[in-house]
Amino acid sequence: MKRSNLNPSRFNDAARLGFRVFPLKKAGKAPAVPSWKAYDENPASPDELDAWDASALNVGVPSGAANGVVVLDVDSPEAQALVDSWNLPATPCVSTGRGRHYYFRHPGFAVSNSVRIGGTKLDIRGDGGYVVGAGSVHESGAIYEWLVSPADVEFADIPSIVLDQLKAKRSSSGKRGGKVSDTGCSLRHPAGVSAELISAQRDAVTKIAEAVHGERNDTLFRVGVRLASLVAAAGADWEGVAVDLRAAAQSAGLDDVEIDRTLASCWRSGAEDPDSFITAALKWVYLSKPNAFYHLESGQMLDVTAFNNTHMKMLAKGKFGEYLLRNDLIQRLFDIVYEPQSAEGVIQRDGLEMLNTYRASGVETSEGDAGPFEEFMSYLVPDEDERDHLLKMIAWTVRYPGRKLRHALLFRSEHQGVGKTMLTEIWAELLGTHNVRKSTTEEITGQYQGFIMNTQLVVLEELNLGAGMRDYNRLKELISNDIVSVNEKYQPIRNWRNVASFVMLTNLEVPLQIEASDRRIFFIDSPALPREGEYYAGFAAWWQSNLGVIKWYINNVDLDRFRPDEPPPMTKAKHGLIADSRTELARDVELEIDLREGVFQRDIVTLAEIEAQLGRSMNGKSKVKLTAALKTVGAIPFAQQRVPGRWDGRIFIPQPGRVSLWAIRNVDFWAETTAADRAEEYARSEGMLACFAGLPFAISHGSSWPGNGPWHVTKADKARLSDEEWFAKLNFSNVV
Repeated sequence: MKRSNLNPSRFNDAARLGFRVFPLKKAGKAPAVPSWKAYDENPASPDELDAWDASALNVGVPSGAANGVVVLDVDSPEAQALVDSWNLPATPCVSTGRGRHYYFRHPGFAVSNSVRIGGTKLDIRGDGGYVVGAGSVHESGAIYEWLVSPADVEFADIPSIVLDQLKAKRSSSGKRGGKVSDTGCSLRHPAGVSAELISAQRDAVTKIAEAVHGERNDTLFRVGVRLASLVAAAGADWEGVAVDLRAAAQSAGLDDVEIDRTLASCWRSGAEDPDSFITAALKWVYLSKPNAFYHLESGQMLDVTAFNNTHMKMLAKGKFGEYLLRNDLIQRLFDIVYEPQSAEGVIQRDGLEMLNTYRASGVETSEGDAGPFEEFMSYLVPDEDERDHLLKMIAWTVRYPGRKLRHALLFRSEHQGVGKTMLTEIWAELLGTHNVRKSTTEEITGQYQGFIMNTQLVVLEELNLGAGMRDYNRLKELISNDIVSVNEKYQPIRNWRNVASFVMLTNLEVPLQIEASDRRIFFIDSPALPREGEYYAGFAAWWQSNLGVIKWYINNVDLDRFRPDEPPPMTKAKHGLIADSRTELARDVELEIDLREGVFQRDIVTLAEIEAQLGRSMNGKSKVKLTAALKTVGAIPFAQQRVPGRWDGRIFIPQPGRVSLWAIRNVDFWAETTAADRAEEYARSEGMLACFAGLPFAISHGSSWPGNGPWHVTKADKARLSDEEWFAKLNFSNVV
């Protein structure tokens, strides 16, 4: 229905309701003033309001923080049906020529403008936008009228469903090249990027205003594409930026339909070709401490010279790095850190801005049936105790990122294709693949240790450290040390906080050599045979779509008694690896200890005695190698102490003196006894505990048990006690 009776006080009425207003063209939506945003910032004077009321101009109402409102603009029956389904709260509402404007209280944070919410003619006017106000005339002749006035109902808060729709719209508004957020890092725009956007936006508005009749749409497209290219590169909000272009085009007399169509084309063209300078700049940050450029996505660090050489084609003259810094187009930070337990993105440390390169996996927990995962694990690791500890290792890293495991998983299978790699892929997804580094034996034994940086889990897919202990000892440091020295190409050596845990896969029988006293390796030797290819394809499809269920299962693994800093459980496979790691001399020593002949009949001996009894087995080998062999088989040395005499190989000669003693068996027991007890054992021809040889017990000294005092036995005790009485006097743990 067309109406002609204008409200003669429409501008003053709006001002009395608390709105800042400005004039629009007669029966139109285009601003009737050169800069309508001036009235967004400063209210119109009473004289201006009266003059506008005396005219046929329409009322413009800025949306956003200045007026404290966000407006839902419904412009079709389909859009109204969608809004009706949301059950909006009572709030001021204006009828328009084709629909309604719902006014909501501004939430206090930035709300951008957006169009075609839910694929219908439904827009949101927020910061930087405006709507046609009550009392105005639609081009059809209909009057904009309050259906519900602010004088009658307070502005309602924006319903969460509206904000959700806005968020969904923004996330699907097109791929934007070079977004800082593409890296997952929370970074602000450098001042130079923001300044360039503002400058380009002002320049575009000016050129549209200056365009002559017949060239205005072409001008809008040309300047719009350039601006869209900058917006796409910067990852900014196109709808928010395009508000001024739309207003300028309306002021120039272009039709709304034509404007919307052209701006949509601008965005498509600009998004396909984002500005190369801003795209490059926002992929990097400059770090002042190392004086280097850091690539956000890959983690690559280049010194200034290398960065300039890499980007030498960006400028006809000059150095690209210096250009970015001089024009403030790149973010400047002090250095990088990797702190999984801190906030992501830029953090403060001692008043300095650091980039925390850690990013969470993004896998959301979802309760469900984890049966396929349990079956996979049971087949791969059928030993229940081994599987239980492995699951606890995984659970610890997932639930406590940044708190490293101080023992590594060594996972072997004789056959390839049983699922070891698939297990590490699942583990990596739970942690976030960007936090996991696939490495090689060559890399971890090389001169550069950059692989330990920005890493929560290091996966060696084919471990082969060969013979010798040098590389094994180096690996132990990476597994256990909190701080490691990192040597990277083109960068000075730096100390780095090491939060990485290690997983090593192998098909080799002896992938590395370890000591009997090793505290860093948890070794599983899987007996699994390869299954049919259909099984792995089906399981892969299942776990890739059920990571949330696997995470839920992992989150329910009991960690109450798990100690990540303590040595892992001993496994049968590790016993075998220790035996296979022994040198020929170590094997000879172990054989002599097992035979219990000569000096090896007792538990406490000297190095010289062992050397003499080994005879030709020493074959010119040094005491250093003999010491290493003894440690390999589990013997332990003691400091020098007084003894009542010495053995000449056949008889004991009473001749007090000081010697260095070794315990070659029952070492836990002798470590707890006194020096006098060890001296007494040394003086025997046959060891005190020899009567228990071959029994399936590990002998423990009473002082190692809570509540028990130290235990001492005399020769008389041994002579008169039966084996049963010995069991009562000694303490044992049932370890076969």
